[in-house]
Amino acid sequence: MNANTPLLSVVADIRDTTFDQALRNKTLKRIVEYADAQSAGLVTRSATGEIRVAHRVGAEGLRS
Repeated sequence: MNANTPLLSVVADIRDTTFDQALRNKTLKRIVEYADAQSAGLVTRSATGEIRVAHRVGAEGLRS
């Protein structure tokens, strides 16, 4: 088994999310698990500079 198999699986999930946005939360949860983190989010920045957390998982007490 390739030592990078878990990472490659997460990368594949990220790629799949570009085709199916319904997978975003599942993919963010996988990133949190892989990185042993508490939360993850998809952050966007508009042309005017406004920063927005579009999707997030974990750290439920935090506000965007």
